[in-house]
Amino acid sequence: DGIQMDSVPGALGQVVINLVNNAFLHAFEGKPDGVLKISATCDGEVVHMRFADNGIGISEEHLARLCEPFFSTKIGKGGTGLGMSIVENLVRKALHGKLSIASEPGVGTTFDITVPCRLPEPEPRKD
Repeated sequence: DGIQMDSVPGALGQVVINLVNNAFLHAFEGKPDGVLKISATCDGEVVHMRFADNGIGISEEHLARLCEPFFSTKIGKGGTGLGMSIVENLVRKALHGKLSIASEPGVGTTFDITVPCRLPEPEPRKD
């Protein structure tokens, strides 16, 4: 409540959708009691968002490649390997923010996103 942003709602919505879908498709595989907690706080000029699950976690090897285009543990099973690559690009480029990911196998994964409350003014075109 009370967080106001002048940003790109479509990009932010896509980030949320992709992270929720990833939790559903990957984090809770074989885990009937999965929980995904989504929170957001405003700290002056930035919004901090956290997506934290109690899922199966991500191995160190997979975590290192998580945002690579076409990397997926579900290739051939419906996965394209683009979800996290899209998330990273939207956070960095469209939302001018930062993404960090922490995970521990058997414990869960946390995605922390920091974005400005107000996007910077676009630079004038040089034609």
